[in-house]
Amino acid sequence: MLTSESLTGELLRLSPTISAHRQQELYDVLASEMASGLQSVARNFIPAHPREGSAFDSYVKVLELLHRTILPKANSEKQNRFFAVMLLKWMQGIPIPELIDDRARFQSASISTHIRATLDLVEKELRFNYVRAFGCYNALLADVLSRVGLADLAASIPALSLYLEVGASDRTMISFVALGLSRMTAKRLNSLCPNKSLGVVDSRNWLASQDLDFFGFSTHIQREIELVLGSQLSS
Repeated sequence: MLTSESLTGELLRLSPTISAHRQQELYDVLASEMASGLQSVARNFIPAHPREGSAFDSYVKVLELLHRTILPKANSEKQNRFFAVMLLKWMQGIPIPELIDDRARFQSASISTHIRATLDLVEKELRFNYVRAFGCYNALLADVLSRVGLADLAASIPALSLYLEVGASDRTMISFVALGLSRMTAKRLNSLCPNKSLGVVDSRNWLASQDLDFFGFSTHIQREIELVLGSQLSS
């Protein structure tokens, strides 16, 4: 088993906003669980990509660990499942109005309350607390994998902190956002583009080659796309 002294200052500095004590606690749990060096065991701690069918169950398990170590919460099964749903939908690119509707199905309140609560959830939890938490988790997990002889598995850890910050998990959608498109427009374009793994340059080239009138976009979306393409051409 890896000892508590194994957590280096260099590793701690990768997550400077999370206390060293809490990072050590999480690290020791991961090290203890994976001390055997078995791939079958280690894979259970690697979060699934949001596109995988096992993603929800995977996030419930990881959240249980995060909520009792680096991101303390009540850690009830109901709470873990709620956050797993919200994390997953946000990373899949689901628009905020749909998240508001989802919250309204579970809780009784005025629509204004649901709107405020959902916006707070996205900005304070998903795009802040959980960006930090998954960034820390991934860094500690990669280090443990390396120390038990499974460094090759670290490459399969999905960049959940990036996906949460952007609100997307397909490379193509992330590239559309990077071009300057809104998340809603990027989601629409991603659903139309057959290749979900395009980089920024290839995404722009694909977009520039399309007949925008053919898709029947709203005036707002078409104008947004034209502005982005125009700015890219002039830069």
